[in-house]
Parts: sequence; C-alpha cells; structure tokens
Amino acid sequence: MPSPASRTSCPGSGGGTIGSPSRPHHLVATFELEPPGSARALAVEESTGTEAIAPEMWARVGGEVLSDEGGRAVIAWPWRNWGPNLPQLMASVLVGEGCETARFTRCRLVALDWPDGLVAALGGGPRFGLDGVRSWLGAGAETRPLLGGIVKPSLGLDPAEVAATAGALARGGCDLVKDDELLADPDWCPLLERVPRVAAALADAGHPCLYAANISGPVESLLDRAAAAVSAGASALMVNAFATGIDAVRAVAAAGLGVPVLAHRVGAGPIARNPEVGVDGSVLCELTRVAGADLVQIGGFGGKLFDTFAEVSRNLAACRRPLAGARIPVPVNGGGVWAGSTPEVLGSAGADIMLLLGMGAYEHPGGPAAGARSVKQAIDAVTAGETLASAARSCPELAAALAHFGPR
Repeated sequence: MPSPASRTSCPGSGGGTIGSPSRPHHLVATFELEPPGSARALAVEESTGTEAIAPEMWARVGGEVLSDEGGRAVIAWPWRNWGPNLPQLMASVLVGEGCETARFTRCRLVALDWPDGLVAALGGGPRFGLDGVRSWLGAGAETRPLLGGIVKPSLGLDPAEVAATAGALARGGCDLVKDDELLADPDWCPLLERVPRVAAALADAGHPCLYAANISGPVESLLDRAAAAVSAGASALMVNAFATGIDAVRAVAAAGLGVPVLAHRVGAGPIARNPEVGVDGSVLCELTRVAGADLVQIGGFGGKLFDTFAEVSRNLAACRRPLAGARIPVPVNGGGVWAGSTPEVLGSAGADIMLLLGMGAYEHPGGPAAGARSVKQAIDAVTAGETLASAARSCPELAAALAHFGPR
C-alpha cells in the first residue's frame, strides 16, 4: 500500500497532485491490479465495454492506460462519462466491473486524482469543514482537539431518555452528540419527537454542543426529514453514507440547510476490508469529503475497528491533503476511545481531530457525564504536555477511568 506522502501523486499520471490541472477533463485512478497486463481490459470494462467501436468513439469516452507495471495500473477516464453523478462514479470506477469480472484476480482502487471541474460540479466539498465547525463552537474551540459522544444504548431509549443521555455527554464536555447509526426514526423514539428534546437538553449544557440527528432512511423523503430535523432543533445532520448511498450525503449538503453534515461510514467495511477487491479506505474518505461531508470518520488509532494504524493514517491524510479546493473536514476518530487512548490518538493525529466517545463514557463508574469529562481531562492534559498520571491527581474523573479500565 502507498504511504500518505506517495499518495499525493499517481504513478504514471505525470506527477499531478490531487486536483492537478494536468488532466482537467479526466479522473485518474490507481489500482492494485492482477493478473499482469490487465489494465487495458479494465479501461475497456469501465468505459465502452467492448473494443469493437470506432476510433473516434474510443477517443471520446474510452479509458487511457497511463501505466501498468508491478501490479499497479493507472488509468484515466473522461469524467464527462458520468458527469457530476456519484452513483454512476461508484458504478464505473469504484465498485464496477473490475470487482465483478472473473478475469481480474485482484482489483483494488487505491488512489484517485480528482479534477477540479468534477469536484466543483459536485458542490465543491464540505460547506463548513473543520474551520466552520470550530467557528460554530465558538471561543476556546479554535485550535484544540474536539470531543464527540454517541448516545447509547444504540436502540431502546425513548426521546426523553435520549435527551437525558445527550445532556449528560454535553455536560461532560462533548462538542457534539450524535445518534447511533442504528437509531433513525423508530416508533418508540420518533425523530421529530427526539430532536427538540435533545436540543433543549444541550441548551442547558453551558457551552455550544452540536446535535447530529440521524436522518438516514428512504431516499424519497430524505430531504424532507433533513429540513424537518433542522426546524425541530438539530444543529447537525448525520447520514449513513454507504448504507443510504453516497449521493445522500451530497444531496443533504447541497440542500442549504445551514448545518454541518456528518457522514457515518457504516456500509464501507465490505468495500474497504477485502485486500483483493474493493476500495482503499482513504479513497472512501476522499469520496465522502467530495460529497460534502463536514465530519468524516477515519476509523480509530488503537481502537476496536478493523483499520490498521497505517490505514487510519492514510484515511486521516485523505481528509487533510489538498483536494481541488475542497475544505478540510473534521476527521473523526472512534471505535474504543477512552481517557487512556487519548495520548496515542493525539500523538498520531495532532489537534485537528475529533475523538468520538462511546462505551468509554458509559462504562465509566461515574456514568456518561463523568466518562466524557475523563476524556476531556485527558485531552487537556495531553495538550498541555502533562502525563495522564500527573493530571489524574487533580482530575477525579480521569483518575477513576484509569483505575477502572486499567491498561488496555
């Protein structure tokens, strides 16, 4: 797999960086591809589907093989083949015939060089991004790491219970509270009953705190749900990006509702985890960013998720690298966050990150408010250059977390 540094240019593409004007009318894709010599076949499969065509047609819509060696192939397709259409981009380049055709024993997309025109036509990326979210949170949030919390249990709480839990997380110091990806609009916790209760609870937290309500569901009513949720008090919106469909993220971001969009990556695992066929997680992070997500999940450093350290590093780099003028989103690190994991996360990611807290809050002996506060105390300690052991002497919630969870 390429390193984050090498991923800023595609081998064989003339050294163009992400968003390079060198091929403004083409999307340049790098694949790990086998058997050797298969690049021409893939270029055909993902364009005309046959070579029995006129040369003029091939010149207009066919794929151009830029390099094919060492198990890596670089192919350029005219992006007008699908236009600003994310579902067709998925069907053509990311998870198309290369994944379906038996002759390709390995076909894994590991890099994309996004043309400026395509990114602009799709909406230009995040409307808020990291800087916009920091600005919404106000004074004190300009440079520090951010803290998010997930409402748990995932299912079973009624609106009042969700609100009480969200309020506890906010009082513990969370900058954002979000629904679990499993909670959308069930009859025991309807979206439009839940949202105003949570908004009211967060208003009493004593500091700004975003609420990302999960609006995932039937696509024909997606934007109606999004607008209704914002009207009811949601200050952010969450979409299950790869389960609902990546274009749902674009549609919500483009709707002009005035709130950040969090793209949950549920559904990405089957695409990213297979080492032989699929798409590298870093490309999915770029795709989510291009679609307009203001908060992008990257996996987690040292947590319970499948991503390796190197993969999370690549995902993080995909959020931060120049990409056709698109804003940098908030990279969201989750999956096993607790006070004791904070030094590793911040040491790997720096301050421009959100730590997303789940069971590390709920398993804390003092409850979710104390659990969130323990992570906030750990963030403050690491930011100040203090060890957790030293900070724990004056931070009882942090001390309780370290004692309760122990080495992990």
